[in-house]
Amino acid sequence: MRPALAKILAEKTRQAGTNVKLGITFSKLENSENGVVVTFSDGTSANYDLVVGSDGLLSQVRKAVFPNAQPPEYIGQGVWRAVLPRLPEVNNTMMWVSQHLKVGVNPMSADSMYLFLTENRVNNDFIEPSTFLSGLKELLKAFPAPLVQQMASMLNETSLIQYRPLERVLMPAPWYKNRIVLIGDAVHATTPHLASGACIGIEDALVLAEELATKHTAELALASFQKRRYERCKMVVENSGRLAQIEIEGGNKEEHTQIMRSSLQALAQPI
Repeated sequence: MRPALAKILAEKTRQAGTNVKLGITFSKLENSENGVVVTFSDGTSANYDLVVGSDGLLSQVRKAVFPNAQPPEYIGQGVWRAVLPRLPEVNNTMMWVSQHLKVGVNPMSADSMYLFLTENRVNNDFIEPSTFLSGLKELLKAFPAPLVQQMASMLNETSLIQYRPLERVLMPAPWYKNRIVLIGDAVHATTPHLASGACIGIEDALVLAEELATKHTAELALASFQKRRYERCKMVVENSGRLAQIEIEGGNKEEHTQIMRSSLQALAQPI
C-alpha cells in the first residue's frame, strides 16, 4: 500500500513541475526570519522561503533545528507486515488475539490484502531480514484458526514481509523555528494501534498548504498550522500508545474499547 501511495505522490509531484533532487541530503541549514539557505551534500546551495522537514521518525531536520528534542521512544512491541493475494472471505478487518500476539488482516484492493502481527518484545533487538519469512511463520503457529493458518501457508519471498519495532515521538510545540517547519512522523510518530499515522501526516501537509495560501505572512501561517494540528496529533500518539500499553499489560478491555471509540469519533471531525 505504501509503495503504491509513494508512486502516486511521486508522479503528481513531477507533473506539478517541482524541481526534484534525488540522491542527496542537506549538510547545513542557515535559518532566519526571512528564509533558509540550504547547503546540500553535493556541495550546491540554494535559498528557500520555507523548508518543510518531513523526513520521518529519525528526522535529521529535527536533530539539526531542535537538537534538544527527545529521541524516539520504544514502546515494547514490534509489528510484522506482509502483503498477500486477497482471499474471498476477507471483506473487512479481521483480528485474532492471543496472550502476547495479535494478528489481523485488512483488504487493500480487489486482489490484495494486508497481514499484520503485533508482538510484545521487551528488548528492541535487531532482527535479520533474511529471517523475516521463517520468523513470521513461526509466530503465526500460535493461532490455530484455519484462516490464519491458510495465510501463513501463503507467505513466501514475494510477500513483502517487514518487521519494525514500534517507536513514538511527540515533540512539544512549536514544531517550527523561523522558516523551518516539521510535519508528520518527524514530530508526531505514532504506533499503528489507531491506524492513523500516515493519515495525520497527510493532514499536516494539507493544512500547511491551506494556511500558507490564506495567510499574509509565513509566521501567521505557521502559528495557525500549529494551532490546528497539535491537539489532534497529540491525541493520536497518546491514545495509540495507551492502547499498546493495555495490550502489553493485559489491561482493561473496556478501556481499550472506549479509547478506540472516542479516538475514531474525534478523527471523524473536520481538520
